[in-house]
Amino acid sequence: MRLSATSLLLTGLLSCSCAAPRPRDPAAAGPLACVQDLYDAMARHDRVAAETLLVPGTVFVGTQESEARVEAGVTPAEAWLQAIAGATGTMREEFAGRPEVRVAGNVAMVWGPYRFLWDGEVHHVGINAFSLLRVDGTWKISGVTYSAIR
Repeated sequence: MRLSATSLLLTGLLSCSCAAPRPRDPAAAGPLACVQDLYDAMARHDRVAAETLLVPGTVFVGTQESEARVEAGVTPAEAWLQAIAGATGTMREEFAGRPEVRVAGNVAMVWGPYRFLWDGEVHHVGINAFSLLRVDGTWKISGVTYSAIR
């Protein structure tokens, strides 16, 4: 099942105006900064800035979970970027604690629980898992997996 742009906007990774958590390992700073840059681009509804942080072909894979059911969906970056550009309202996503960051050479993962706020109210919570690659010395997001629990 493919999530609609509106559903993805409600359940995906959206803005974060909060300060990024500082990593314990200096090698984790680059991947975590890339994720924070994506959150910041989303907060501004800045499609161009968000797109520069993604590897071509990036997909967003997630679940929407409620007491009644779990729906899974895959959204290509292009559809996700359109949703970001057309978003309205004040949205903020923040890690609930310090995310785990793993780095091995040019591959990294940022994983952690989060809260999503829509117009200042908690809309849902879940887990965000970002896969990243270092391309020509720059960290870029190659995939996003998330859960959204209401």
